[in-house]
Amino acid sequence: MRHTRRKERDGLDLARPAPRRRHKTLRQLCALLLGLAGLALLSMAVWGAALPRRLDDALAQHYAAQMSVMQRELFALRRRLAEHEPDAEENAALRNFLQSRQTDGERWDPVWTAARWPGGFLLAQPVQAGAAVLDRSGRFAGIAGEHGTVSPAGSGAGAVPALVGQALGTLTRQNGVLWVTGLPCNCKAAAGELAVTAQGQYWAGQLAAAPQPDPGGLTLRAPLEDTADETDCLYFIGG
Repeated sequence: MRHTRRKERDGLDLARPAPRRRHKTLRQLCALLLGLAGLALLSMAVWGAALPRRLDDALAQHYAAQMSVMQRELFALRRRLAEHEPDAEENAALRNFLQSRQTDGERWDPVWTAARWPGGFLLAQPVQAGAAVLDRSGRFAGIAGEHGTVSPAGSGAGAVPALVGQALGTLTRQNGVLWVTGLPCNCKAAAGELAVTAQGQYWAGQLAAAPQPDPGGLTLRAPLEDTADETDCLYFIGG
């Protein structure tokens, strides 16, 4: 009788899942999960290590493109300067004739505007009369007068001599447009050429069109574009 119960108990025990098998399966599953986690961490580490190099490559390509653009612009600027180099001696002779000085290394002080009117504007502080007034881009905006008043380019004291290549003319404002007038009839300038003030060689603008005979027919004139900003609130005064 005791032997029979032992067999029944043994039979019941054989029908149950073995604890050791369950533990072994759990260990294998945990090992698999740990392995997958390790692979994921390794992949992230490899990708993270390669990220700085990818960023460096992208930045290097960006700066290389920017450098290429700047080199092309510098080459174009040098070529334009070389084209105007023959005019240097004649410009020096004109400055000597006009008793004007060339401003190299001059100090410029920022000054705010205090008021405006159709024929000029007032600076927020007094400046030296006769000083050139430039906008933020370095374009000739006018001539300073007494008590901080400014005559815009082409008006009043701002109607100064200007050079277009080797030709000498005068900045003149007509109906709100800045012109270079009084150019000699043999002036062969084309649209896009620079006009600078005879004194100081300040940027006055670019010819919007080739010079044409003025109403009197004795000289040529041409309108200018890319001139000084007439609505700005900050200008620079030569010191």
